[in-house]
Amino acid sequence: MTKAEFLTLYEKYQDGKCSTDEINLLFSYTDQINLEDGEWESDMPDKQAIYADLFQRLDHQTGFGSQDKKHQTIPFSNLVKRKRYLLLFRVAAVLFIVISAGMIWFNFRSGSARFSAKTDTSKFQEVMPGGNKATLTLANGTKIVLDRLQNGQIAQQAGSIVQKINDGQLVYASDSENDQHPSSTTEWNTVTVPKGGQYKVILSDGTSVYLNSASVLSYPTSFTGKKRAVKLTGEAYFEVAKNPNRPFMVMVSNRQNIEVLGTHFNVEAYDGEQQIKTTLLEGSVRIIYGKKETLLKPDQMALTDFSASTISVKSADTDEVMAWKNGMFIFSDENIVSIMKRLSRWYNIDVTFKGNVKGLSFGGNYSRDKTLSNLLKNIELTEKVHFVTEGRRVTVIAE
Repeated sequence: MTKAEFLTLYEKYQDGKCSTDEINLLFSYTDQINLEDGEWESDMPDKQAIYADLFQRLDHQTGFGSQDKKHQTIPFSNLVKRKRYLLLFRVAAVLFIVISAGMIWFNFRSGSARFSAKTDTSKFQEVMPGGNKATLTLANGTKIVLDRLQNGQIAQQAGSIVQKINDGQLVYASDSENDQHPSSTTEWNTVTVPKGGQYKVILSDGTSVYLNSASVLSYPTSFTGKKRAVKLTGEAYFEVAKNPNRPFMVMVSNRQNIEVLGTHFNVEAYDGEQQIKTTLLEGSVRIIYGKKETLLKPDQMALTDFSASTISVKSADTDEVMAWKNGMFIFSDENIVSIMKRLSRWYNIDVTFKGNVKGLSFGGNYSRDKTLSNLLKNIELTEKVHFVTEGRRVTVIAE
């Protein structure tokens, strides 16, 4: 727009004859005309008055400025700046509305996300301690999940009636009718205790076997022959019923045999370990490993080392050995790797390590009834190690 066109439109505006589009056009071009001193012709109206009038009217329409601005003499450069500020304000106002709407939407979504997160957290289940869990596999291959089964008779096999008498206890009772007509074949059953489980089995001869997590016991439904033999992988505590005419034998991981007459002892023989630990509490047992044999006395432990093909005997801390059966963890200056193996079996977790953990050993007594996080927090109090738990995966980080 030229200066002449601007002045013509301005005069029309002053006469009140401008259309809405022309008024908008006039306002839009006020800051685009070069009206600096020296370019304004002498016969034109006072430029200051023109801009003061336009600015006053503009202020009136936008709500800015005071009513006495029409009496002020406003420098041209300031008028242009103020006009631009108003334009910036209008842009800012639009942006404010857009941003505010965006923030409202974002906060709503974020709130929904936070709500969802809280919901997920509320659904998070702490890693709970193990319990009475086991699967019974009958001689015919039938599998029975014992922890889902009601108490009562499970099966009737050669020489025995199999019953679940209460939570965590399986009993083989003598079947007097079948005892009169013994079977010519021996039927073997198997109890498999998973990670996070434990179970008690009372065999047909009255021997009680307490099975720890991740253990497997195979045994005849009724004992025949000169020996009472069972097979074990994992850890179990035996209270063997006395029978001088029929020695009791435990075949351990297909590597070692334990012979007893009537005694109480604990065997730890997990797959993947290089040692079998046999601890005697009462009576006497004979450890047989290949051509090597040793006789244990009460409160002694036999260590059968496969890597060295040796059997060594040492004094045993029976409280520590039997802690699992008594519902406890007892760590006596025990390496963190060994500790986490125990926890992984009882809590059914996977464990990984970061940093040098070989020299980290801990001591303490902890209830096996505690949640995993409770126990780990107690270990963290030593400030030697830190644990990161994600579901059932625990990372052990050396500090």
